[in-house]
Amino acid sequence: MKNAVVLGWLTWLILGAAISAQADLNEGLVAYYPFEGNMRDASGNGNSGAAYGDLGYGPGRYGQAACFDGRDDYVNVRRTIGADFSIAAWVKTQAKSLRGEHCYEGNGLVWSDVWGEGRDFIVAVLNDRLCMFTGAPDRSVVSASSVVTGEWVHLLVTREQQSGRVAVYVNGKRENAMVNGTARLEANPSIHIGANTLDGRFFAGCVDEVRLYERVLSAGEIAELATLSVPVASPDVAEGEKLQIAVVEFQTLDTEAEQQQLGRMVAEMFTTEVVNSRAFRIVEREQLQKVIEELEVGQSGIIDTTEAQEVGKMLGADAIITGAVADRCADH
Repeated sequence: MKNAVVLGWLTWLILGAAISAQADLNEGLVAYYPFEGNMRDASGNGNSGAAYGDLGYGPGRYGQAACFDGRDDYVNVRRTIGADFSIAAWVKTQAKSLRGEHCYEGNGLVWSDVWGEGRDFIVAVLNDRLCMFTGAPDRSVVSASSVVTGEWVHLLVTREQQSGRVAVYVNGKRENAMVNGTARLEANPSIHIGANTLDGRFFAGCVDEVRLYERVLSAGEIAELATLSVPVASPDVAEGEKLQIAVVEFQTLDTEAEQQQLGRMVAEMFTTEVVNSRAFRIVEREQLQKVIEELEVGQSGIIDTTEAQEVGKMLGADAIITGAVADRCADH
């Protein structure tokens, strides 16, 4: 029992390290749209959006993304920022952008503009660059590099009210900045994602992981958002469907771990986390056991990498979680 408790503490320390690494990225997060087949605000603040046009979903930087046709699609959300703020998104363009001198002439990405000169702001793609505009007075700042690449690009803008400083970042690196007015930018009560609806200038492409913060992120946090994790190739999943995950009992590598059934305990922990995430479908244990017995997979039903693909096909699973566990805290 002593060894089992120690292993449990080690497990939670590892999980705690992973959670704390992202803890600061939740500070000041007022809205978060991962676009996993819906417009839900995943920040927990209840700022879910509404889709207009025939907006669809496609493969995203992570999971799914909202995909805009460049004609009439956009997402309407309540504006929750206006003083200090940061706006982040992954963007994959499908066409060259509009040309012009001012952000409002570009394809709207995150738009909260009003007619004439006002306390408003725009994030757009203009001349194939990331453009940020703030009003009172009207001024724009543009990135140095093109963001129209046909690949996923991380875009981020910051605005500090006290100084009026506005900066634009591409893939975690600051590319340009300016100083403008210091008014609270609250003329428009809404934000439109994917369009400048005032002038009918729509974005063509996919947008994922939109985050709105009521503070200015640090350079380190911006770099972390751009490299938060490296996505692996995702299996093809029909629109609106969830990945199906099979969690298999972990292999035990020593007698102490086997006696305490730690492999099964770890698998049950993963199963609980997958179920609680509500982002996946879990393969029922009875179905999993039936396939393992049918294939006569190893001793104790452990699946190795050479067998995983066949088991996955039989289960209809998109991914399998398994591994090995050992008790390294034995008295000897």
